[in-house]
Amino acid sequence: MGTLEGKRVVITGSGQGLGRAYAMAMAREGAKLVINDIEADVAEQTVADIAAEGGSAVINTDDVADFAAARRIIESCVETYGGLDTLVNNAGVGYVRQIFESSEEDFDRIIGINLKGTFNCARHAIDQMIEQKRGTILNVSSGAAAGVQGRSFYAASKGGVSAFTYSWALELAQYNIRVNAIAPYARTRRTVGAFTANAGKIDSLPVPEDIAPVAVFLASDDAAYINGQVIGLVGETLSIHRHPRAIWPIIRQGGWTAEDIRDAFAEHIKPHLEPVGAIAGSYEYHDGIGV
Repeated sequence: MGTLEGKRVVITGSGQGLGRAYAMAMAREGAKLVINDIEADVAEQTVADIAAEGGSAVINTDDVADFAAARRIIESCVETYGGLDTLVNNAGVGYVRQIFESSEEDFDRIIGINLKGTFNCARHAIDQMIEQKRGTILNVSSGAAAGVQGRSFYAASKGGVSAFTYSWALELAQYNIRVNAIAPYARTRRTVGAFTANAGKIDSLPVPEDIAPVAVFLASDDAAYINGQVIGLVGETLSIHRHPRAIWPIIRQGGWTAEDIRDAFAEHIKPHLEPVGAIAGSYEYHDGIGV
């Protein structure tokens, strides 16, 4: 018997890439799946591949960015399997574009799918899970939330997904619903596009199947004690993302003037300025910017 035997699972954007890898791995552990993808051909292939291995899956092609359509995604699981145990909010888009090259349409598309789509599906899933008095929501964030050049809209959307995760975990624990997120890093269409300028690095990236075990674990009852966490998996490195926290506090009786703040930065805070960006090792701007 698999670790997800009988679990009823919706995975958005699961026709290919990471979503497909999650779906195949969960099916092998006994989960019954709704494969959601707006590209019907890849969704049908994933369903067929699961069936060929003796698993159970049905297709749904609704768009997560549409609130009413997201309800249909959740309903397809409830109608087919009688309930919903896990929602994996995997659907997402992203591309490389500097902020000064970007448009309102770029912003609306990425936020609409990555952030609003995560809310849309979760909002409908929560109604079912509260009624059941149990459930698991697994969001997909990214290390890009710490900042990445040329992908600020994507980074912002994933930072929002992490914030959703922290807040929903607090709100839903009383209903026996736990909420976590994965921050995966693997070779997909999105990352290949992001690394076009550095093609030599692409082959060194993990494949989606390398990331799937963390999704299987977090959806299982073995992870019942884990809530409100963002779990990173990059190659052979498993980690937990630190939650946002104030650091290096300085207390000044009577409050602060601009001059006081200037002096505090110069004397105390300057050595502790945070590295900027997901891959930065140290703070780069001590001598100013544009120099």
